[in-house]
Amino acid sequence: DWVEYEGGFGYWWTKLTHLTAIWEEVYFCIAAACTAVAIHGKGVPDGRGEKTPWFVVMAWFMGAANMVVTFMVFVLFWALVYEGGPVTAISVVMHGFNFLFALIDLALNRQPFYLAHVYVPMAYSIAYIIFTVVYYAAGGTHQDGHSRYIYKALDWGRPEASGRLSGIIVLLAVPAIYIIFF
Repeated sequence: DWVEYEGGFGYWWTKLTHLTAIWEEVYFCIAAACTAVAIHGKGVPDGRGEKTPWFVVMAWFMGAANMVVTFMVFVLFWALVYEGGPVTAISVVMHGFNFLFALIDLALNRQPFYLAHVYVPMAYSIAYIIFTVVYYAAGGTHQDGHSRYIYKALDWGRPEASGRLSGIIVLLAVPAIYIIFF
């Protein structure tokens, strides 16, 4: 298979959980840098009358999606992916603590959270869905090496069901969750 190499790590890059963890880590690094610059920076525009620095814009952009996508990873994993059995520490960290950290960040930060930015988590969701379609069309498989999906719930061999689930997530769930956090 074109994505597999020793240890099967190649499939790591296909998982929404992992891509969202990377998004969250980059966001937290940028947010920490913004905080450091705000505390220690001299002569950096603060966005009041002067051009907002690019790293602040990135923090706003990524922060707009962070809450929703970490919540979606949390809910979708436990509702659609987890099939019972022992719960591992890594599953709890990747499908729960990530959302907890985002929730703490939302409670403590002073970033603006605008309703108009609901497009960011919607675009994130659409981008991942497009990726799954392209992955399926290119012959990509689950880590079992033969199933033609990344996640069984999003199997494009059943386009009606996968399209319906994708539509519900992008058009209903993401905006509803964003509004709740707003």
